[in-house]
Amino acid sequence: MLQRLPLLFFLIAAEHFFALFNAPGFLDAAGKTTIAQLQAYVSLRQLDVSPVLDAAASFISDTLGKSVAGDIDRISDRLQLFATIGLGRKEVPITVDGCSPGTATLDSIAGLGGDLGMVLRNATLGSCDGSRLNATVKSNDDRTFTATVFTSQADGFGVISDIDDTVKITNTLDTVKVLEATFIDDPAPVSGMPELYSYLNNALSNPAFFYVSGSPFQLYPFLNDFISTTYPNGPIFLQNLTFTNIEGLIDLVTDNDEIFEYKVGQIETIHGMYPGKKFLTVGDSTQKDPETYGEIFRRFGPDFVSCIWIRRVDGANNTDARFTSAFEGVPSDRFRVYNDSDIADTLPTFDVVNAAQAYTWIFDHATLAAPSLLLILFSSFSVPPSRPVFSRICTLSSAMGNGAKAAQKRERNAEKNGGKGSKSQSKVNEAAKNIVCSICRQPFLITTRAPALEEHSQNKHSKTMAECFPDAAK
Repeated sequence: MLQRLPLLFFLIAAEHFFALFNAPGFLDAAGKTTIAQLQAYVSLRQLDVSPVLDAAASFISDTLGKSVAGDIDRISDRLQLFATIGLGRKEVPITVDGCSPGTATLDSIAGLGGDLGMVLRNATLGSCDGSRLNATVKSNDDRTFTATVFTSQADGFGVISDIDDTVKITNTLDTVKVLEATFIDDPAPVSGMPELYSYLNNALSNPAFFYVSGSPFQLYPFLNDFISTTYPNGPIFLQNLTFTNIEGLIDLVTDNDEIFEYKVGQIETIHGMYPGKKFLTVGDSTQKDPETYGEIFRRFGPDFVSCIWIRRVDGANNTDARFTSAFEGVPSDRFRVYNDSDIADTLPTFDVVNAAQAYTWIFDHATLAAPSLLLILFSSFSVPPSRPVFSRICTLSSAMGNGAKAAQKRERNAEKNGGKGSKSQSKVNEAAKNIVCSICRQPFLITTRAPALEEHSQNKHSKTMAECFPDAAK
């Protein structure tokens, strides 16, 4: 029951429960003081959740058309926060390790939704050391419980991601499958997305990840466990909603207009925290992620939203008219709508030094693998080329050029010996020739693995940097 959730709940008093959520941390305008958007929830202790459980289990069973008796423990676990009654007018003293002074008191009177027990406010922590800070609270019986404050600079790179049907299979368009995915099934990632996000995390040198979802905060324990064990960890932004029954939950989380306004507001908040950071935004077509990210781009421009990726979900409104409207005013090279077949299950193992092998694979399989999506992002970023990851990308163009020369030489030798160059070699030549010209402007179908590029010399990096970024190269 409630006590099964480690590091999340504890008694403030005999009749109270408390939840502390992972939080984003950012610097003030002077760049010296760390501020954290701390969030906590105080509720009346529920000793008996059976009325809520019975009603929910009955609704889920009737909707699914089958008994859920064998899943009752899992349903009970995921309903825990739904069975609580939020309490306002409670103070929550928090200490954040690694900060001086690093103390803050959250007061639900001053916080958002105080009457519902939710506290959300920016707290000044002082001078802090580290990118992940432990926030702790002690209960009245001296137990200590923690959350994480994820701090990040105002500039650099970041990823803003939806959760349901973007990185986690929820089947938002089907009520029956939503109930199964939310209360019964083990959470399942969208195939290929964990590898892609891991790749982004490594290639972009640990960018800040933010997960903005239309789901209610009552699902935080479930979603946080999934994200933290499957994807690069980061704060999760969820709606502060209350429900009287599960039917109400389904209605609210499928209200597209409500979710649109909520997500736009949350991303505006992220922009206020990190005004100089560039973001990749990732979503899907089931609800209003295209409209949300399009609106954010129009408000803040390419300096904030560098690239938009939208997963095309079968059964959703995937018409050209919809995307044209959603991305009005957004340059076509700033957004991509991709299919599941465009995401590789794992990162390709081909050696990019052998350009012929990479390109032959591309033409044979005609797939846009996970690193190819990464290159779409890179083609849109506008950053100083001194960062190693951009050296790698420009080195890739050099590698492809070298591959073209090698293929051309093999073709000439074959013709000299009375044979003919293969069609695949001709394709390689054309592809490699195009990549040298287009890698820094328009994305091209490439499959690569960035670590393999480490072996290239700095001289090659510098040469291709000058070609790709003439204004910035020295």
